[in-house]
Amino acid sequence: MGTLRISDADLARDLYAVLAKVEEGAEVIVERDHRPVATIKPPKRSGRPISV
Repeated sequence: MGTLRISDADLARDLYAVLAKVEEGAEVIVERDHRPVATIKPPKRSGRPISV
């Protein structure tokens, strides 16, 4: 899907939508004052799942 850049305010406003994008495969860079402060990305899918 690619990389999305959003503000911390946008993340706070709609966390559910941001997590939905991550589940679809997007990497999200969260910015505050146009500086990156966090990256949210899907986990690597290797090995067996924790739930097993």
